[in-house]
Amino acid sequence: MLRLQLPLLSLLLSIPLLCRAEPAAIENGRSPDGRFEVVIECDKDSPDYKDRYKLKGGDEDYPALLIRRVRSGKVLLRIPWPGDPNTDEQLLSTHCKILWDPQSHLVAMNTNERFYSYTEVYRFQPKENSFSEVPLPSYPRLTGYPTPNTQLLKARSHEWATGWSRRGNLIYYILLSPRGTYTGEDTMYHRVAISFAKRKPRVAARRMLPRNDR
Repeated sequence: MLRLQLPLLSLLLSIPLLCRAEPAAIENGRSPDGRFEVVIECDKDSPDYKDRYKLKGGDEDYPALLIRRVRSGKVLLRIPWPGDPNTDEQLLSTHCKILWDPQSHLVAMNTNERFYSYTEVYRFQPKENSFSEVPLPSYPRLTGYPTPNTQLLKARSHEWATGWSRRGNLIYYILLSPRGTYTGEDTMYHRVAISFAKRKPRVAARRMLPRNDR
């Protein structure tokens, strides 16, 4: 019996040991009702970060944000980091802001890097016991202006949410960077209140903002 086990043991010892560290907490990552939390898997201070190329799924799947249940630790959704994790040496958790709605049904995630920032919104689906992304409306629906020609833009764009209003709307900002030759009416800087009361989000209010860098 021992002879049959030795080849298997040798095979197991020859496989690189990639024990994933416990995901790291993120400030305000826990939902108001205490059922869910957002954590980051494979942050830069994790022993797994340097070996993420070897982890199952490939480098594009790590680092990642996890939405999981607090009591059981069950992962309900895994979200690969949306931007470039190597823009600086800071921990990725410092580049991430979590905004739960008061009912713990929706969570907005802001992630940022030097020239880009992103906002994604996820809704809890009780029947599936999971979270799913809620796509935000298009630029024209959010702002009332046509989508800018990319040739008129600098290679940078920012979108971020600041919180939930008393009416339950997500307060969301868009800031694009037009080139100096741009002369259009759209400042490309907008504040939008987005309602998630129905299945598809809709614009509850919007306002174009002035900018002082033109």
